[in-house]
Amino acid sequence: MKNFLKDTSGNIALTVALLGVPLMLSAGAAIDYSQYARKKSSLQNVMDSAALAVGNDLQTKSNLKLKQKLMRFLKRILQPSNIPRSKATKF
Repeated sequence: MKNFLKDTSGNIALTVALLGVPLMLSAGAAIDYSQYARKKSSLQNVMDSAALAVGNDLQTKSNLKLKQKLMRFLKRILQPSNIPRSKATKF
């Protein structure tokens, strides 16, 4: 039994086996978060563009006309053909 406890030849394999799962989970979480942050930034850019598109007309047009212009702008921008997608992400 003493020889078994003193044997250190399998320490690296045991360490890799125990730390491999958390390492893979953290790498997956990092990838998911980076995709989330990129999509959030893209959506924020679209909303900023929409605000600028109707911002010039705030003083002269009614709320209804502003909403209509905003909806037309968003429908045009958010068409599936206008949304850039990475090659890795296909829905």
